[in-house]
Amino acid sequence: ALIGVLTQRVRMLVQRIEELTLYSVPARLARFLIAQGNDPSLSGSGITRAAIAAHLATTPETISRVLRSMEESGAIRVDRHRIVIVDESILRDIAML
Repeated sequence: ALIGVLTQRVRMLVQRIEELTLYSVPARLARFLIAQGNDPSLSGSGITRAAIAAHLATTPETISRVLRSMEESGAIRVDRHRIVIVDESILRDIAML
């Protein structure tokens, strides 16, 4: 059982490293937003741009800039402290899925 748990953790870390090295910030943010529909562990009223930035290994300013860009493209809408996915197909294109 211990080996199984360690194997799962190593796979998760390898996947995380691949995401950080292979994908741009817009792609990582788009993947994050899509994943929130399935696993809302980092969503809710307490989530901040700083927390998202820390999760994605970037800065809050970069997150704000990318969110603005995604909003201009019509993929999302930012309502105060909520991010609403308007067109998931555009978001999937950004995420390279």
